[in-house]
Amino acid sequence: MKKNAIYGILVVNEGVIAEKGTHDELLEKNCIYKDLYETQFRQVLEPETD
Repeated sequence: MKKNAIYGILVVNEGVIAEKGTHDELLEKNCIYKDLYETQFRQVLEPETD
């Protein structure tokens, strides 16, 4: 493992740590992180069909 590897993600909401975990752990939950991720990548996850 790399010396400077990231071990997890902290989600801060209104100055408080609201969630923590790995990318995969946070995506499994219905949480702020999942909502942000899906909003950001919606076009990639669900491309528009013309």
